[in-house]
Amino acid sequence: MKSIKLMSAVLCFSALFAFAADEPAKADAAEKEEPASVELSGDPQNAIMEMLNKPASAEDVAKALAFVPEVAGQAGDYKVTRKDIVDELIKGGISEYILSMMPEDSLRGQIEDIVNEMLTKHVLLEKAKKAGFAVNNETVLKTFDESLAKLTEEQRKEVIDELKARENKTLDDLKAELAKDTVIQEKAAIAAYLDKEVLSKNEKAITDKDVEKFYNENKKDFEIPATISVSHILVAFDEEAKDEAAADKEAKAKIDAIAAELAKDPSKFEALAKEKSDCPSGKADEGKLPEFAEDGTMPTMGGAMIPEFASASFKLAKDGEISAPVKTSYGYHIIRRNKMNKAGAIELDKVKDDVKAYLVDKKNAEDVDKLIEQAMKDAGAKVNEFAPAKKEEKKADDVKVEVDKLI
Repeated sequence: MKSIKLMSAVLCFSALFAFAADEPAKADAAEKEEPASVELSGDPQNAIMEMLNKPASAEDVAKALAFVPEVAGQAGDYKVTRKDIVDELIKGGISEYILSMMPEDSLRGQIEDIVNEMLTKHVLLEKAKKAGFAVNNETVLKTFDESLAKLTEEQRKEVIDELKARENKTLDDLKAELAKDTVIQEKAAIAAYLDKEVLSKNEKAITDKDVEKFYNENKKDFEIPATISVSHILVAFDEEAKDEAAADKEAKAKIDAIAAELAKDPSKFEALAKEKSDCPSGKADEGKLPEFAEDGTMPTMGGAMIPEFASASFKLAKDGEISAPVKTSYGYHIIRRNKMNKAGAIELDKVKDDVKAYLVDKKNAEDVDKLIEQAMKDAGAKVNEFAPAKKEEKKADDVKVEVDKLI
């Protein structure tokens, strides 16, 4: 999992990468007078997809968006029209047919978001241009290189390897591809503007004193519980046995025999785990398991031990003590306590870089929000009022009925 610091460092780069990977092909948004005839295939799944992707008439689309004013939002001379919204919805993967069938209450929120996003992008782009950030391939390449320079050698290698695995491309391939895209050029200009106005300043604005203050005020968040390291030997129940009682008896007899061997010579634990344990940990690590807390959670790797196993482990009084056979849903276990780690707090020195990255990211988000709010206000940007919601039966039911006919 990437650290907060890495996430912060690659913020601009990963955004540009996502734009390149996810930017859909420009759809032909020309309105159609009548939907084309679609002959559905024999395969039900293909037929459903064909039906959902078939064209819809301009009249049906207009009817679905009747609550949206012709000009849904504006900032000065810039206007977001109903056609712009349809284009954005289609680019986002919603076909005309689905759009014509979607209930109004589902569309309202999406469309308000689209209008706000388009207004915000326009306003910030105008700010970026006035600040000297041109919409061209040079801005993309410069932003790309600056983002990449913030990574460590290890982080850069991780990005290169992932790019090679996912896209079979080099960094130079990606840069060339990004630089040609006009949408990416606009986003790069905005990113460069925000970096100059906010991001680059906040990296210096957060001091060591800020980090220490946050750490002291939130010390409980840095506490780690007591954890235990154990090894175990498992005799699993025969899952295919028809007689559960007989399977239980057989497993109990095997674990009792192992317990008897350990009673004579506890030093044989690793050898017996490797030879006789039905848990993969036996062969892989002589029965040793990851550390876990009393509630079973494993702080270092996620997941959890089952409660009865965790409870039995924490009842062992000292390192090296071996339990009597313990029954769980998996079978019978013999557990040996290896080491108990006391509860405590992670030291500041170990987390200060992550804390600083968190504080920088938090301040970045707050300051960018303030900048956008002021920029929108200065530009007189507004979302125009939509028509009141109508109370009527939702068209989504019609889609379900038509799909059901195909299954």
